[in-house]
Amino acid sequence: MASPVARPAIALPSGEVRLWWAATDRRPAMRGEAVEAVLSAAEIERMGRFAFPEDRRRYLVGRLLLRRSLSSVAPATPREWVFEAAAGGRPEVAAPRWAARLRFSLSRAPDVAVCALCLDHAVGVDVEALDAGRMGPAVERRILAAREREELAGLAGEARVRRLFALWTLKEAVLKALGTGLAVEPAEIAFSFEGGDGPAVTFEGPGVEAGERWSLESTLLPTGHALAIAVRRGAGEVVRFRPPSVRGLL
Repeated sequence: MASPVARPAIALPSGEVRLWWAATDRRPAMRGEAVEAVLSAAEIERMGRFAFPEDRRRYLVGRLLLRRSLSSVAPATPREWVFEAAAGGRPEVAAPRWAARLRFSLSRAPDVAVCALCLDHAVGVDVEALDAGRMGPAVERRILAAREREELAGLAGEARVRRLFALWTLKEAVLKALGTGLAVEPAEIAFSFEGGDGPAVTFEGPGVEAGERWSLESTLLPTGHALAIAVRRGAGEVVRFRPPSVRGLL
């Protein structure tokens, strides 16, 4: 009987979430590589559709951050990664097949890009600049649950802005981890910060299985951007979040 072929090792412990971030205000170092030798043809084509150089640069930084983050925990070159859309449109690793256990999420704000990785569990990440001008009353009514609006009514100034963007990034992160597209409305997801173990989530509408367990992280990047990570986990499983770092990827 032939011996089973050993799969390459993935340097990411089970139950650990790692996060990388990079500034998007400058073109990243390519380490002697050409963009064409790292990005896929589809990524290059999409990058070329952006009308402004700064938008092309931000897209490039995000794609490089994703590919180099994956290669930092698995023995594959950045160019070898192939992605496919799962149900709901969430991107997943299609190749190398031995690395299919890796789950990832990518988010970009005008100034930064972030990438979160973990094994086996669906993960979502979101990053936003703390810009109160983007969130008017109509937007808040659309995305916030009633009890979240009541909580914000008791806050003012910087405290209100920080809590508002903590809620918004948590909702985006959970929606990305769910991978259900628009099947779940942001206002149907409510968060509480009352406990000492970080945010807790409650789903107030259909489309989410009862009893699902989540690990959530809400914080600020060193740049001052609001950041949230959401991981769907099993009963009794522990998820550990690693602090964000650049790790010399770009």
